[in-house]
Amino acid sequence: MRWLMNVVKALLVLLLLLAGIGLLLPRQRHVERRLIIQAPVTQIWPLLADPKHWVEWSPWYSRDPAVKLNYSSAVVGVGADWTWDSVTLGHGRMQFVQADEPRQLDYRLQLKDQDMNSSATGSFKLEVLNIGVRVIWSLDTDLGWNPAMRWFGLGMERMVGADFDDGLMRLSQAAAQAR
Repeated sequence: MRWLMNVVKALLVLLLLLAGIGLLLPRQRHVERRLIIQAPVTQIWPLLADPKHWVEWSPWYSRDPAVKLNYSSAVVGVGADWTWDSVTLGHGRMQFVQADEPRQLDYRLQLKDQDMNSSATGSFKLEVLNIGVRVIWSLDTDLGWNPAMRWFGLGMERMVGADFDDGLMRLSQAAAQAR
């Protein structure tokens, strides 16, 4: 019985240690990816600014073709928003909060699941170059004081970054087809 108490004490110390280290991890996370797309900005901007076009290039919708999408009455640009409900993708809302056509589109993302509610802000910046358009997709989030979320944040660069890479490649393909 004494050994069981020692095991319980050791587990409690380990949990406290992990929580303490979690609080020392960064609270803010930033993920950013870039791709030069060889298409005019006039073919790229509509794919970003109209939420209904996101199904053509977003990496997430291919994971659950049965996702239920609901769009707001605002169709394009600032104020346009949509919600989704999916077994695979969870539940959430995206809203465009600022637009400087055709240079920048800022959005707010809210994820609503049973285990966690989180929010983030992101943007698409478009820089016209001689060889195409550099599209910069970024996401910023505050993980708060929850040590478990801060541990989770360590994998955001890898997980979200891979999705952004995939999404930018799909955006490039969609822009090429829009010609």
